[in-house]
Amino acid sequence: MNDLEKFYTEGTGRMIFKWKHYFEIYDRHFARFRGTDVHLVEFGVAHGGSLQMWKQYFGPRARIFGVDINPHCKKLEREQIEIFIGDQEDRSFLKYLAKQIPRIDILIDDGGHTMPQQINTFEELFPHVDEKGLYLCEDLHTSYWPEFGGGHKKRGTFIEYSKNFIDYIHAWHSAQPRRLSVTEFTKTVYSLHYYDSILVIEKRPIEKPLPLTDLTENYPGQSFAPCPICPVCAGPSRILHSASNIHPNKPCAFNFRVCSTCGHGWIDPMPTQGLLNHLYARGSRSVIGEWGPSQLTVPEQMCVRREMKRAPARYFELGVRHGHLYRLFVERGWKCTGVDPGDWASGFPNVHRDLSDVDPALTADLLVALDVLEHVSDPVSILRNLWKLAAPKAKLYCAMPNRESLRARRDREKWRMVRPLGHVNYYSKKSITLALKLAGFAVRYVRATDLNELRFPRRRQDIKPALIEMLGLGDQWIVIAERC
Repeated sequence: MNDLEKFYTEGTGRMIFKWKHYFEIYDRHFARFRGTDVHLVEFGVAHGGSLQMWKQYFGPRARIFGVDINPHCKKLEREQIEIFIGDQEDRSFLKYLAKQIPRIDILIDDGGHTMPQQINTFEELFPHVDEKGLYLCEDLHTSYWPEFGGGHKKRGTFIEYSKNFIDYIHAWHSAQPRRLSVTEFTKTVYSLHYYDSILVIEKRPIEKPLPLTDLTENYPGQSFAPCPICPVCAGPSRILHSASNIHPNKPCAFNFRVCSTCGHGWIDPMPTQGLLNHLYARGSRSVIGEWGPSQLTVPEQMCVRREMKRAPARYFELGVRHGHLYRLFVERGWKCTGVDPGDWASGFPNVHRDLSDVDPALTADLLVALDVLEHVSDPVSILRNLWKLAAPKAKLYCAMPNRESLRARRDREKWRMVRPLGHVNYYSKKSITLALKLAGFAVRYVRATDLNELRFPRRRQDIKPALIEMLGLGDQWIVIAERC
């Protein structure tokens, strides 16, 4: 039982008229707005119970707008709740309403349920719903009731009207543009969700879809596979939001999934490791964006500070890249081996293209895989291969995106680390700990960082970065593990 159903069944507020199965649908689509400054509009105030429910569910930052034809409903206004009086069949009133409400993130049509009311409300207000908002029309069963203007297969009902939406979202593929062409609806609607008596329309800016084969660059093997199951713990998942790939000329959208068990994040469909290796070897823009700074990164600096103090031993690095760290260990006399699929690392001694090229008899006292595990399709398998190369009690340094960071929660699909196909896996503290454990490593140190040095803030603009570092809310995990 979710929080909305609890509010309804406990009956502590004003009267609410809702079908029981609606609460699961609400929670499924509305949960992402909780705790935000969401603007919700609901047609049909009645006794005001649902407005109270939305206020409690979304929290103190929410603004709730009710609309009803009954002037007595105006008395139900409270803090965070504003009520407009008017007829939802009246297009001039609906136009006025659109001007009065600054933003609509969620619109719920639970008004009079007649066909003209539902259709007019949609046509006038759907364009004003935020580009990433939701439009929900409920009690669609009235489309089958004659007293509301309904009837099975009757022209002019909202059900028959909304069936056209299915055509509109597929207009990109129309071979008859005079009969079905791309419209604003096509460009702004991501999905349609039909339930018993409810239609939920999810908005999102949509570009013309490209087949995934456009991203494979002549790779001969299997390129992508559906991935609804967690790559770390094999747990179930849900789609959190979309994820746009980084290739500047080949836009393509993936699903960003989150594991319900360990909190891990990943893209779906998942590229195969063979395709990823192929793209990295070619220096493809599908996997490589801008290179970072030429100096050592914060995780690399930590590795140097901690490990250069001891006598040179055997060093292995997965993901050598431009070799800033690798070169240091070579110069300090360590016996170094590395792996990187790109040409940029070919100038360093003993660097291979693939893990399979490494001598299986090799053992290393120190292993480094910084900014690597987000680039591989099967992180547990990669970690197991590293375990095979690790000497007893060998240390492993790794760094990867923190899916639980402040920016990840706030920015969602616009989070700077959402970069498919460059990044395909995103880690919670639980998921990276579990992945290492499954591979035979024990975590000895874990820290979330924004890749800033922690210092006392001397200017106002330095306070937020310092707090992010202090509170462990940064975008990247730094992990040190030990071979068990």
